[in-house]
Amino acid sequence: MSASSPSTWTKPSLISSASKTAGKPIAETSKRFRRDLVKQGTGLLRDGRTLYYVTRIAGESRFRVTSSMYGLGSTGCPLIPSRTIAVDPHFVKLGSKVYIPQLKGAHLPDGTIHDGMFIAADRGHFRGAHIDLFAGIGPRGARPFIRKGYGSRSHVTVYLAGRSTDCRP
Repeated sequence: MSASSPSTWTKPSLISSASKTAGKPIAETSKRFRRDLVKQGTGLLRDGRTLYYVTRIAGESRFRVTSSMYGLGSTGCPLIPSRTIAVDPHFVKLGSKVYIPQLKGAHLPDGTIHDGMFIAADRGHFRGAHIDLFAGIGPRGARPFIRKGYGSRSHVTVYLAGRSTDCRP
């Protein structure tokens, strides 16, 4: 999600840092961008900074700036395209390594071949036996998995392969 499209700048909204008392202003964006930022968890400002949603304090959403290109997941680990998944933490524990055999062998945009391993580093806005694959920014991210026949709403087999100690699958 990006704040650079003209339609997102119709109504200004202040984005504040995640301090316990009064948050310091980070940027002025549209209300729509702010709402989407809370929903998606991470967003890119016009000036290139990456923000991620932290919490609500006194009815106000609070955010932090991160140096991670795609933001941070619920575990504090950087989101890695084609490697990070969001899960229901009551179903799959955060920090778990996950193996999805159907996605092994996918040709990734950087020229490598996927080994089928992922890390459950983010909490999804859903419950139960469901995963969301973080594919990166833009339509090209999901392309390797769509080519293998696994697009949105596909059914795959998921195996737990232990716990990760360092944010990598």
